[in-house]
Amino acid sequence: EQEAVDARQMLLAIVREMHRWGCRLYLSSSLKDTTDSLFFLCPRRLKPPVEQLLATEMFVLSLNRRDRLRLMGTSEQSEVEDKDCNQLMDVIRECVLNYWPKGLRQERDWYGARELHLTGSPWWTEGSDSVHSRLLITLLLQRLRQIGWRVVETVDVCRRLSDKSILLFERSPPRSTLHCCISLNGTSLL
Repeated sequence: EQEAVDARQMLLAIVREMHRWGCRLYLSSSLKDTTDSLFFLCPRRLKPPVEQLLATEMFVLSLNRRDRLRLMGTSEQSEVEDKDCNQLMDVIRECVLNYWPKGLRQERDWYGARELHLTGSPWWTEGSDSVHSRLLITLLLQRLRQIGWRVVETVDVCRRLSDKSILLFERSPPRSTLHCCISLNGTSLL
């Protein structure tokens, strides 16, 4: 478990460093049946990083096992301040309590990540639970956008069935926009 958290935090550090050099993540894709590759847009001439100009506040929200959300990248070496981390946890907790009908089982620190353990299996569901888990993620993304965090990209860092994607966020101007989800299910269902 420590390695899983470390791997996700390392990925965040790589994206942050690329950003400091002027490169922007624009795509993550699985070119084969493996973990994702990251693609960046970079200026023709890389310039050494300028700390004040290119410091970007970013964090990772990771969907783990069948029932966990982990907030990473908000430690003391991060650009995300404690008050922002507390606000993020408050918003994530609020969304879980409001939009996941089975509620929250436990909250804890987990190897440098802040973890919410949800009751039930929101990332391994069928039927109406699938609708609720997608609604939870949709409304969580909407709420985070309202407080000034936007999704930059999602990345699959592991091919285990028990670990899902990570969502990479960066600070942005707050926006109030409606979000929706279209779910591709089975071979012929939307």
